[in-house]
Amino acid sequence: MRTLKFISFLLICSLPCFGQDRIDIETSKVFSVLITDKRQVFLSPQIDTFLLKEIQKELSKRYFIRRVTTDGALHVDTLSLSNNERKYIDSFLTGLASYTWTNEEMKQNGLTRFILFDKTETKRIPDFDFIVYQIAKPIFLRSNTIAFTYYDYACGGLCGHGELSIFIKKDGKWQNWWTIFHTDS
Repeated sequence: MRTLKFISFLLICSLPCFGQDRIDIETSKVFSVLITDKRQVFLSPQIDTFLLKEIQKELSKRYFIRRVTTDGALHVDTLSLSNNERKYIDSFLTGLASYTWTNEEMKQNGLTRFILFDKTETKRIPDFDFIVYQIAKPIFLRSNTIAFTYYDYACGGLCGHGELSIFIKKDGKWQNWWTIFHTDS
């Protein structure tokens, strides 16, 4: 019975409402908006486990509230997640802990200018000449209209940046709806 429940859960998560159709195309589009750095870039094959725990903590919330003040007026917008969407996000992040980028997947997802490397090579990269990204595959929801994205980069001991963001697709284009958290060094 437990197996049947698990299979049912997987089938529900594979429905188009969870954004599982055309993933590579949408991932490529989101990455083109997300990553604008033009320097030589490397891609770490995996996400650091500490960062993954932080992402899980932030995305465990049920509501995301955006408050923006423009022209003296406060605009409030809320994104609410259903229990199924939260379970899907949690299972996606659990799978991401063992996910490793390959050259083939990088090509499929529009990351062709990145060079894949492992952590043993970092000592050979001069500070500030190159940047090293950690990129999580986006989590798509609601028929590919919402995407949770995370990337982090380091360019030496004194340089780095990271963002966990929510992108929303409007008029066929991905727009940053809200940055949940960001880090700078």
